Amino acid sequence: MAESKRDYYEVLGVSKDADEATLKKAYRQVAKKYHPDMNPGDAEAEKKFKEASEAYAVLSDPEKRRQYDQFGHAAFDGSAGAGGGYGGFDFNGADFGDIFGDIFGDLFGGGRRGGRANQGPMKGMNIRKSVRITFEEAVFGCEKELDVVLKDPCPKCNGTGAKPGTSPETCPKCGGKGQVVYSSQSFFGTVQNVQTCPNCNGTGKIIKEKQGNQLDQDKFYSYVEKSIQQLKTKVNLDKANVYLKPKYVQTDKEVLNELSQYNNYLCRWVRFDMGEKHYETISPKEIKDWIVIGDDASVSIDQEKMAQWVEKFCLKYKTVGKTRKFKSHTGEVLEVSGGDYGWQIDYSQTVDQVYKALTENNTQSDVDAYVKNKSNTNKKKLLKKLEPIYKNKAYKMNFENPTEDYNTQTYSEVDISEQMVYVFQNGQVVYSAKCVTGLPSDATRSTKTGCWYIKDKKLEYTLTGADYTTPTKYWVRITWTGTGYHYMNRSDWDKWSPELYKTRGSHGCVNLQLEDVKNIYNLVSMRDMVFIHD
Repeated sequence: MAESKRDYYEVLGVSKDADEATLKKAYRQVAKKYHPDMNPGDAEAEKKFKEASEAYAVLSDPEKRRQYDQFGHAAFDGSAGAGGGYGGFDFNGADFGDIFGDIFGDLFGGGRRGGRANQGPMKGMNIRKSVRITFEEAVFGCEKELDVVLKDPCPKCNGTGAKPGTSPETCPKCGGKGQVVYSSQSFFGTVQNVQTCPNCNGTGKIIKEKQGNQLDQDKFYSYVEKSIQQLKTKVNLDKANVYLKPKYVQTDKEVLNELSQYNNYLCRWVRFDMGEKHYETISPKEIKDWIVIGDDASVSIDQEKMAQWVEKFCLKYKTVGKTRKFKSHTGEVLEVSGGDYGWQIDYSQTVDQVYKALTENNTQSDVDAYVKNKSNTNKKKLLKKLEPIYKNKAYKMNFENPTEDYNTQTYSEVDISEQMVYVFQNGQVVYSAKCVTGLPSDATRSTKTGCWYIKDKKLEYTLTGADYTTPTKYWVRITWTGTGYHYMNRSDWDKWSPELYKTRGSHGCVNLQLEDVKNIYNLVSMRDMVFIHD
């Protein structure tokens, strides 16, 4: 006759309403008292240690504890279908690491303090085997042969959980992500809540529908309890009607509609042609993370995530405001920062551009063709080609050195410290002229340094400001705020020096004598770079 088991609560010396902390404390005390290392050669102590470990493994697991409270030891009796472990109980999955760490800490003065308590499972912790070695073996090393029981994948489902003839498929509700985003309106606007997908329970996969692949727990427990009461040793679950019916099947209109919408969003590539065979592509991999499945089975694009991609895209190719190097009139290579010269993609228009490309319907036949055969030919039919929309353009797109995006041979230089203008063509200074720049002591009148470009050229123009109106024969605009090359009839030209601008500076423009501005006007072209530096 098999030896009857003691009540698990009795073994640990706790009441049936004991919480997790009480259970752990009680087990620690019992395990420490009867641990084989504390009682070498004591078979009775070893038996009580195993008995306590079995009790704690059950009661520390909420689901196993519920089963034990309902069915007692019969829930884990090997004769009732369970197997393995001490007395027919399977210890796999029970974690005693922190408890044993405390025990051995007390025994040897160490423990788990500062150890791996919160670092996740160690590699190989899914396979455990206890081995007793002597002190000499521990010091000098030894070899031991072990018998290890390994769990192989189920030969019927190959570890997928699917019944023969079926296979897991991507969940249509979450698109394989295991999470769904629910949108709702509140006082503060649209609120999005991310939850575990109720369709696949977070796995991202569903088993192709077939009756009887998941237990109805209430029906199952009731049936098993009744069978035990009737002293049955075997049960037939297939005939017991204890399986859940599939919530969704492939032919459901809701599933088909969701799948169609999902594929229509997902099956596309959006490609920006940046020139010189350089492309920026939004692939289904990115799009997948932007798709939102609503609780009403609707499919939409998360515009915030899409906008984040657009922002990174714009910043990647933005060169406006960057520091650039150029060869000055002295031959020295100087660095100048700021200004408005460079490439800049229009963020707002690009957001609209991408959203339209993602939401316009594909031809269903093209989608179906790609789903069935993911060939390059079918892929090309789902490719959306776009041209970037720029707020500002530069001379060229330099993919190797983005800040070298100007004509390095043709530009002009304004040296504020020297009060000189230099015009470069073919890499050489072809003209130079003295000038008067903005009054440096007045922030509203100082000439701003930076990398600028020529935006306008006029033969007759009237300069206007808060306190002046000045007609000029030649006008070359450098900044939108009013800085430019122009003639100024100054009475102090004969008194010019590099220090004149500090007391008699302009309102921000680069003042030139008539002959000089005429020549510069004829030498420079629209969109030529202008370097202004101290």
